[in-house]
Amino acid sequence: MTTSKNRTALYLLSLFGTVAEYYDYALYGFCAALLAHYFFPDTNEGIALLKTYGLFALASMGRPVGSLIFGWMGDKFGRSYVLRRSMIGIAIPTTIIALTPDQETWGSISALIILICRFLQGVFVSGEGDGVRIYIYESKIGRFPYIANAFVGLSMIIGAFIASFGATFALNNATTWHWRLPFIFGGCLGLIIFALRQKFVEIPIKKTVDIQGKAPINWRGVLATILLLGALGGSYHLFFVFRPTFIAKLSSTVLAHHAQGSTTVALCFYMLFTLAAACLAERFGGRRVIFGGAIGLIALSLTFSSDMLANYDNPWMLAAFTLALAMMSSPAFILIMRQFDPRVRFRCTSIGHSVGSLLLSSSAPFLATFLWATFSNSATLAVHLIFLACLSLGALLLLRPMKQAS
Repeated sequence: MTTSKNRTALYLLSLFGTVAEYYDYALYGFCAALLAHYFFPDTNEGIALLKTYGLFALASMGRPVGSLIFGWMGDKFGRSYVLRRSMIGIAIPTTIIALTPDQETWGSISALIILICRFLQGVFVSGEGDGVRIYIYESKIGRFPYIANAFVGLSMIIGAFIASFGATFALNNATTWHWRLPFIFGGCLGLIIFALRQKFVEIPIKKTVDIQGKAPINWRGVLATILLLGALGGSYHLFFVFRPTFIAKLSSTVLAHHAQGSTTVALCFYMLFTLAAACLAERFGGRRVIFGGAIGLIALSLTFSSDMLANYDNPWMLAAFTLALAMMSSPAFILIMRQFDPRVRFRCTSIGHSVGSLLLSSSAPFLATFLWATFSNSATLAVHLIFLACLSLGALLLLRPMKQAS
């Protein structure tokens, strides 16, 4: 029998698992320049970085595969059923990345191993991240859905925040084997959480949704999910993952750990603003908050388009950008989940999210690097952010007002 105590414990472990998941997933992006040096060496640093980000984008093809698998499992067997199993597929590949010899030792086999690990992470991350949000939403934890969902977003940010520290450590110890320690830490943390989750009794899906009969799929909602979540993920990757590498490696204006330090500051702002944006959404509605954030991101990108490099550590610029990004992302999942019948919610949300991530999010660093290499203009980053903000506005037009589902 599932008790409220077990339900709360599983909820907390779900959040802790999200921290570990996004630590592992973000660490690769933060350490892109370092991994390019060890696994994709090239006399041209830009080409080496393109190879690393190309692998980042290519491996994201695992997310639609994971969506099909875990989306079906989540709708058929239950949300927590997926959460108890998905963590293992994220932790083990992270550990393998840490232990893989570099290109000088194993040649192209090293790059192949990294590709396989990233692909597996992409498969399992679909079940973990979306499953936690849907589980919490349907469990009706608290009276305020936007705020409850914001804590999942905070867990993701905390994971990326810790990964930022891990990346700073790796960059400062890049000449020794110590750079591998942040990856080993992520793998061990994931394995511990996986083991702890097995102690809890499965929460039957019948207690949260009615699984009898077939439910129609809202394809308009799926398209909106692709555009909105893909654009939000792309904006996040550009500002938090690509920007520090862009500043330190391509522009050569500042040391890598200094650029990474500005991202750590930005993530602190982002954590605060995520909760603030959720409170605004409870008061004014998610659509209005996302609209305001998108307009703000466009205005900021136009303002700083020519001097974003010079202001890379300006706290006012970091605060303004992270506020706009938090307003766009914090309410998004609640609006998306309300588009779908509970019987197909996991599949539709997860598939839309993974396709959007593949097209607009995980490919963003690669595309941004390509645009900069082609035009040699720092304004390309601002133009890219404006494009993604416009896609977010277009997605809002596709979302249908719907009564909150159970």
